[in-house]
Amino acid sequence: MFKQRFIAIIDVGSEDIAVYIGSFDKSRTFYVKSESKCAYDGFQDGNWFSPQLLESCVCKAIDKAIHGLDCKITSIYVGVPGEFTKVELHDTSTNFGSLHKVTSVDVSRLHDDVESVGSDGFASINYSTIFYTTDGKKRVVDPIGMSVKMLAMKSSYILCSAQFIATFNNILSKYSKVIKFISTPWAECISLFTAKVRDQGAILLDVGYISTDVSYIIGDGLCGLGSFSLGKGHIVYDLSVGLNIPYNEARDIKSEIDFTISNDDNKTISILTDEGEQLVKSSFVNMIATARVEEICLEVKSVIDKFDIDCPCYLKIYLTGNGLSDLRGIKQLISQYLDRACEIKTATVQIFSNKPFMSSISGLIQVISNYEKSNQGIFAVLLNK
Repeated sequence: MFKQRFIAIIDVGSEDIAVYIGSFDKSRTFYVKSESKCAYDGFQDGNWFSPQLLESCVCKAIDKAIHGLDCKITSIYVGVPGEFTKVELHDTSTNFGSLHKVTSVDVSRLHDDVESVGSDGFASINYSTIFYTTDGKKRVVDPIGMSVKMLAMKSSYILCSAQFIATFNNILSKYSKVIKFISTPWAECISLFTAKVRDQGAILLDVGYISTDVSYIIGDGLCGLGSFSLGKGHIVYDLSVGLNIPYNEARDIKSEIDFTISNDDNKTISILTDEGEQLVKSSFVNMIATARVEEICLEVKSVIDKFDIDCPCYLKIYLTGNGLSDLRGIKQLISQYLDRACEIKTATVQIFSNKPFMSSISGLIQVISNYEKSNQGIFAVLLNK
């Protein structure tokens, strides 16, 4: 007989698979009993570089995390990266015919009228409300108590690659019968932004190892999501080629990038080459990295321009993830290329606080906490069974 019952949360990154085993207490605080990571080749454009090795990597991470624990995994939550998802927006409305005071029943009926959606190769995993519209004009967050003739609702569906779902269901079925999928970009937005900020609209830029997600949230739903395969690994590669040093050495050099240094600054960085230790001007290192940051920003701008709902120029770019957020002067550089103010967002769950690179697991924990509490979800309905 197992003594303890835990849940497992899997954060699927472009650099590694991370597994967290734990449970929630009465205050909805998540206690991590064990954690494990397994590095792998990752993915690009929604395809695994080494699909044949994915299962072994996931199982290795889980087996290491549960090793020595006398427990049963009651459910597994899988965070789905942006490259395996897409967003669809839907409108639903009701006409009362005359002035009518909106009740919670009216709102519930609007939600009931929203049909589950899907498309070839994709299935719904999350459904959220973006905003309500009264009498075709005014956008409101909560219409209950208002007197209106017509009430409309714009909602957001997040669709996940059916192949992704099938792959992880197959891998994880031996660990638990309950497997649910959550959009990681959506969970991050819910976790990192207050309701007040979300109601106004917020853009989150999560730059990872070799993948970047751009999310646009209004209310409780994503109204825009785009991903592309560029990230920290590409900057490291550029440094490796440009400085003619091994990739692992270039990883260390990346942490010394400082975009606040001018071209006239004589500060140097020590690197190890085949000829021994050499000094390279920091401004030269910055020049190499800047070119790739500019490319990332151009892709971000392209994604934002394609969103179905306009993103006003006054909305900030909020930066998170482990790709760029540790670089000194990165906020100013991104602001320069995107012509928007930039702010770095860090994880909000206490055990991961002040760490941008932990915002994905932090977001998943917060959303799962609300789901486990209500079994329906406070912010949205998890549609996967």
